[in-house]
Amino acid sequence: MPLARHPTCPLRKRLRNISRLRCGATFCATLPGASVCTCQDKNAYPMANIASAQKRIEIAERNRLRNRVYRSGVRTLMKKCLQACGAYAAEPSDARKDLVNTSLNTAFSKIDKAVKRGVLHGNTGAHKKRRLSQAVKHALQPSS
Repeated sequence: MPLARHPTCPLRKRLRNISRLRCGATFCATLPGASVCTCQDKNAYPMANIASAQKRIEIAERNRLRNRVYRSGVRTLMKKCLQACGAYAAEPSDARKDLVNTSLNTAFSKIDKAVKRGVLHGNTGAHKKRRLSQAVKHALQPSS
């Protein structure tokens, strides 16, 4: 089966100057007489020809995975802190107040680490910390 560019392929524009795909195909593989391209795989993206560009692609993928861990950790700890605030507001107790404070400290620590490592922009980290601080303030000091 010959490999050729398929006219309706979503990767067609990105394939102009690239001779290989990450999935191993030279170009989009089309079945004889088929009207749809077989490279609908989301992981099939252009692979560079130059060694330095290939290395940059690998480094970018490694960094993306590492950044995803930090971002998801920040989101998880923020949710836990907001849930602790809601639980304390519904039924105040000393144990729940301690849980709110510890979850806030843990979330702040994770946000600061993400900012330090360049996963989050500094202003984004400040925005998230401000949001948590306001939630804790409203939970611990009920309006009169």
